[in-house]
Formats: sequence, C-alpha cells, structure tokens
Amino acid sequence: RGSLKQRLKDAVSAPDQKGGSSSKGQRFPECTSRAHQGGAMPRTNHDSKVHGGPSVVDGDGVLSLIVNWIIKTPAVYSLLKIMAKNAMIRSAGKRGVEWMKYVRDHETRLATYETIRKEVEDSAFVYPEYCLKPIHGYDEGNLCWLAAFEIDPANYAWCLRTSNNKFPDLDAMQIYHKMRDGQREAVNKFLSDVSIQPKVIIDMGCSTGETARMLADMYPQAQVTGIDLSPYMLALAEYEERQHKPANRQRITYLHKLAEASGLPAKSCDVVFFGFVAREVPAEILRAFIREAARILKPGGALIFADDNQGSKYIQAMRPAVFSLMKSTEPYIDEYYNFDLPAALSEGGFERVETRPSDHRRKLVVGTLPQ
Repeated sequence: RGSLKQRLKDAVSAPDQKGGSSSKGQRFPECTSRAHQGGAMPRTNHDSKVHGGPSVVDGDGVLSLIVNWIIKTPAVYSLLKIMAKNAMIRSAGKRGVEWMKYVRDHETRLATYETIRKEVEDSAFVYPEYCLKPIHGYDEGNLCWLAAFEIDPANYAWCLRTSNNKFPDLDAMQIYHKMRDGQREAVNKFLSDVSIQPKVIIDMGCSTGETARMLADMYPQAQVTGIDLSPYMLALAEYEERQHKPANRQRITYLHKLAEASGLPAKSCDVVFFGFVAREVPAEILRAFIREAARILKPGGALIFADDNQGSKYIQAMRPAVFSLMKSTEPYIDEYYNFDLPAALSEGGFERVETRPSDHRRKLVVGTLPQ
C-alpha cells in the first residue's frame, strides 16, 4: 500500500534489474548504441532557480519519480534510447548533417586510431564505476569507438535541438558554431575581467579535443593539456592534433587520466576548464572535480564550468516527454540540475564566483582562487 509517491520512490531505489557491473579495467572496442552533447548576455551572481531546472527534475516530485521509474525499466529504457537517437539523426539530417557519413569516414581510419589509442592509453588505468554505466545511448558509455565516431554529428544535432528555433535559416553545424562563438566570447571576457593571461590551461573531460583546440587557438602562447578517461576519444583528439595543428600555437598534450585525480603537480596551471562534463557525473564526483581544480591551480587561477543553465526559461519550460528522452541518454542530468554549482565553488575555496550566461540556455560558472 502507501502513496503513489512512496511506491515510486521504492521502485526507483530498488536494485537495477540488469544487476551490477564488474567490468572495471576492461576495454570496450565496440558499442551497441547513441545520442550526445555541448556565448554574451548579462551575468548574474547566482543561478536562477539553480536547484531545479524543469519541474520534472525535482527529485521528490511525482513527475520526476515517474521519469526515473521509466528509465529504470529495462525494456522502456532501451526503447527511449532508440527514440532519442533516431530523433536526433532525423532532425540533424533535415538541417545538413549526414550522420552516417561521419561514422564511415572515421571507420576508414580505424587502424590508425587503434594504434594511437594503444599509445595514449594508460594500461594500469582503473575505470570508476560511474563511467561504466550507459550514457549517451551507449551501453559502454564513452568507452567505445562508436561514441567517438558519432560525437560531431551528435553535437550538431544537440545544438540544433536546443536552439529553440532561434536560427531557422542556419544549418545544424552553423548553430553549433554559434554556440561555440558565444562560449569563446564568455571565456575570453571572464579571463580578461580577472586579468589572467593563461600560460597553462587544463581541459578536463576533453573528449575528442574540440574545446582544447578552441582554447589553444584563443591563447596560442599557452600550453594546453586535455584530460579524458576515454582512450577512444583521446585517440581521435591526438590524431587531429598530429594531422592539423596550426603552426601559430603550441601543441596540445593529451593524457589518459581522471579529472578528479589527475596526478598533475599542485599549483601548476592558470586555468582549469570543464566543458559539458558536470552533467555527466554524480554530484560527489562533481565536488571532487572542484577539489582537484583547487589543488592544481596556481594562486589566483581560474576554474570554469561550461554547461546547461538550469535557470534559463527554455530549460524551465522543458516538457516532461523531452526531458525523459534526454535523461535516457544522460543518467546524471537531474543530479546536475539540482546541484548548486556556485555554492560548491565557494565552499571549495574559490572567490569571485558567479554565473555568466553564454547563450539562451547555457552558462559559465566561474571562480578564482585567492592570490
């Protein structure tokens, strides 16, 4: 018996029907499915309704519990993953993204990528439990080639689907680059405001290197290091650096490490950047990110998180059906939407903490260490 809310809570908190994972340390050469992710407006000192986002992510709300129960039901979850990916492929295809062409092009270089993967991978690396769970529609998460091969079209589709019809005359790639332009402007403005001309930049959760390359192009005198736990993503990033590094900037270094335990020297860098990583980990790992950033930053150094802005009116108005599809590929998204990131930075010893919107639904959360 009991209330509907309590019964849903009990169902959501029950053990996974598929059982636990014991695959720490394994490699995942194949994937079984997918969908993925990602300016200047007035800045604010606090997130608007930072603890919520849409009502569907209210952890104790009936609507949220229903969504979580659906996600926890294997048959329904599998269907949602397929629906989410197919919706992205269809919408992106209508706006100029030939999804499968990207995959086929990467497949022609698989032997080269595999050689690079073996070079960049730390053979002693132990994968934490959170990264072994399905994410972005892949049962192996980001630990497979398909996740790396599909990241570009998925990012284009993601930006298209979150553009809220603001750019009807642009294709998906142009919309993605507008998002990147806004992010670049917001980062540059913040670092200028705090008088940091970085010499050492760490891009945490660098994926295939898109943000690392953006930062290296912005600050060509800086040494940029990209860190990621997926050797598959790092292989593509390293390949791109070997093939297309511009002559007017320093070479990017890529390392197979954990963002929460990087092993980098203390007080060794000027900027630590997390781009669309906060949404992909549990809250306790997000706090560990902040602690590690505080450890490796120099006095006066800057921490930057770029991600969804829960206070955006577009996210506040997200329909439950849309959020259900999102959550089917982003298992920690409600934890992120309910996490007070500015407060966590302040608690972690950072000063000048603020939120700076970079476009209509994304933001930077920034802070600096004391001098």
